[in-house]
Amino acid sequence: MRVFLVSDLHADCSHNMRWCENLEREADSALIVAGDVATDLGAIGRCLKVLLDRYDVVFYTPGAPRRRRRRNPKKRPKL
Repeated sequence: MRVFLVSDLHADCSHNMRWCENLEREADSALIVAGDVATDLGAIGRCLKVLLDRYDVVFYTPGAPRRRRRRNPKKRPKL
């Protein structure tokens, strides 16, 4: 089995999603997707479906929370 790794796909950008769609099918393969697939849950789902068509197994881990900004920065949780 061959194992591939990719991160920071940002598939909510159309040219990045096209890159994913243009990947060749890899037989007997696994893909590790290490975060920052997209900011929208729908785009994440679409991207992962595309990747599942090209790899036998896809492992996904969410990215860093730096993109998740609070609407009201004064209401930050207290530590």
